[in-house]
Amino acid sequence: MTEVRSPFNGTTATLDSVPDPVFASRAVGDGLAVIPEDKSPQPLTVCAPVSGDVIRAMSHAVVLLDDEGHSIMVHVGIDTAHLRGTGFDLKVSQGDHVTAGDAMLTVDVAVVKANGLNPITSVLVMGGHTPNLHCSPCTQVSQGQCLFTC
Repeated sequence: MTEVRSPFNGTTATLDSVPDPVFASRAVGDGLAVIPEDKSPQPLTVCAPVSGDVIRAMSHAVVLLDDEGHSIMVHVGIDTAHLRGTGFDLKVSQGDHVTAGDAMLTVDVAVVKANGLNPITSVLVMGGHTPNLHCSPCTQVSQGQCLFTC
């Protein structure tokens, strides 16, 4: 069983509340969203929610493959791909191995918001797996706290 942890301090939200139909409909995967704390240090460090290999690395999203074969995605913000990396600093590359809690990227949340975008971050297990949620929506979480297992 894999414990999927929060990538940063924030407040949990259901995927239904994510203002993007691709995530809200669970077309990409199932899990929870985390809203960064307003008082988070800038730039915000987004940490690996599991240990595993980086199978996809973009400025705003990283997909990891854990030892049990689960693909776990962390997608920072809504429509943040349109920023083309502005406000983001990717710390990992495809093929890297990370340990849960390692920095994967940083994001300047103020830049995201200044561009009219939402920094809500989806943490998903892909491939049709159903997560066992460990947090209710609107729960304050710390980086590294278990969000769900799969």
